[in-house]
Amino acid sequence: MDIAAIARKARVDTRKVRYVLDHGLVPSLMAGGAGRGQAREFDHFQSFVIAVAAMLFDAGLPKDRVTAIMRAHGGARQQRGETLWSVYRHDAMPEIEYKLRTNVTLVALLIELRDAFQESGNA
Repeated sequence: MDIAAIARKARVDTRKVRYVLDHGLVPSLMAGGAGRGQAREFDHFQSFVIAVAAMLFDAGLPKDRVTAIMRAHGGARQQRGETLWSVYRHDAMPEIEYKLRTNVTLVALLIELRDAFQESGNA
């Protein structure tokens, strides 16, 4: 998925998505793309994680806070027990709600975003 598609899914400006990528707000993400002038492509899970970070940044959280949240919840690591991976894979929602301190708004946002990404590709 390219940057424009990620921005559409997250309902944020493409500049926010580029900022997330260019400033390393998702610490465990390997940057895609073949170099300057080449479109960056990401798999669906990476796109989901980038969208989460862009939405948090767009909501007004400072860069360092977004990075800390992404690091604390697994970022782009596809491992059992990592919060964002669990949300994406539909695993253990009660555990995720606990990890997010029962922030219902954030949990609902993650589920809505996950569903939007899974409508267009494989989980």
